[in-house]
Amino acid sequence: MDLNRPAPLNAKVLSEAAHWFALLGDDCAPSQARVQWQTWLDADIAHRQAWARVEQIGARIGHLQGLHEPEREHVGRILDRVGQQRLHKRRSLTALTIMAALGLGSWSALHYSPWAIYPRGSHRTATGERAGFTLADGSALWLNSASTAQVNYNAHERSIALLEGELWLQSGKDATIPARDLLVETPLARLRALGTQFSVWLDADAVDVSVYEGAVRIEPLPFATQTGLKAHTIAVGERVRFSAAGIQAQQAATPERQLWRSGVLLAQDIQLDAFLRELARHRRGRIDCAPEVANLHLIGVYRLDDTDAVLDSLAEALPIKVMRVTPWWIRVGAR
Repeated sequence: MDLNRPAPLNAKVLSEAAHWFALLGDDCAPSQARVQWQTWLDADIAHRQAWARVEQIGARIGHLQGLHEPEREHVGRILDRVGQQRLHKRRSLTALTIMAALGLGSWSALHYSPWAIYPRGSHRTATGERAGFTLADGSALWLNSASTAQVNYNAHERSIALLEGELWLQSGKDATIPARDLLVETPLARLRALGTQFSVWLDADAVDVSVYEGAVRIEPLPFATQTGLKAHTIAVGERVRFSAAGIQAQQAATPERQLWRSGVLLAQDIQLDAFLRELARHRRGRIDCAPEVANLHLIGVYRLDDTDAVLDSLAEALPIKVMRVTPWWIRVGAR
């Protein structure tokens, strides 16, 4: 055991430090952000320790031997997600930070070694794959296509960090330690499960939450409170989409949206372009939809295991043609 090596830090504190780091480095940061960051920094010695670790990533790229590997990976993923939201101003910093945080020497390493960027203990699905898991407390966790979640249960809380994609969670009873909270960590907020069944989807720079049982409490991370996101409780039967600027949309949560767990995509009078965006999540490559057919509506039940068959059936049912430019590039236009 190396007594000179610092102890690992709590993932939540590292997440907060990473978000502050990204916010303060943004040209568009609110004027009061630095004062509020200082208040956060002074509130706990763990905050100062986490900040020092994150500064190592930002200021000592390529010299990260003092960091624990899980910490490098966790902070790198958080900085990547925040950087994606400010890509036009933070592209270079985000790229360098990810490389340093993950100990990678080049973008080619990042591209060709996808498993290297996920912390140990992660659950992951590939594109087109869906999988279910039973967690230690009996909670049921499902991951949609191209999704990654890291489960971290400790003496104080049950935490599931959604790193990409979408999850569905049915909370179990924590018989061993009933007082522990069940949380889903996202780049913008912690989602506190209040005896519930719900789904969470990371969609571009927003988080989409649907609650099917119980309730979910949105608890914004520090940087998000600076840009407009407030604490909010999502009741059963509600679907809420929020970004760092606040709640974008609120509507009814349709139970049919859960059918992806059974490998089914249900179209209920949906526009073609919206349907194709959803279908594209379940196959490699891209699907482009021409504007002249984007507003066509369709109804049907489609199996996600064969997206090529879905596209062929659409071409038979609608006045469209499906052009396979390459195996990974599909163009849908007027017939």
